[in-house]
Amino acid sequence: IDSTFREIPKAVILKKMRAILGNAVHNVTIAVLDINDLQDLHLYEVRAHVNVKIMCNIDPSLEDDAELLEELESLDNITIRLYEDRDRFLIDRDGEELLFSIVGEGENNNLVIYTRDAKH
Repeated sequence: IDSTFREIPKAVILKKMRAILGNAVHNVTIAVLDINDLQDLHLYEVRAHVNVKIMCNIDPSLEDDAELLEELESLDNITIRLYEDRDRFLIDRDGEELLFSIVGEGENNNLVIYTRDAKH
């Protein structure tokens, strides 16, 4: 199956990630390109008992990044880690649902793998 020129925009990926996040019960792992992408996920709507681990690129010298980091770190259930490689989107919900996207050369050329198979 050739996915070389398949068009899957970032907005579609983030929308699906938000839908997956809404079903979280226990643990979620998220990777996005930039901390600003987290705003599209509406993390404030996640239940307080759900443990959320996030990896993203953060530039603390930018005021917007620093403010958003401070806001998100104030939530007890969210942990954020610096991830400088801007190469993937990922969400793993409770080990039951997985979306993994590798960023391609073009802006909308993302390879996406989505599964609800627990053995994956």
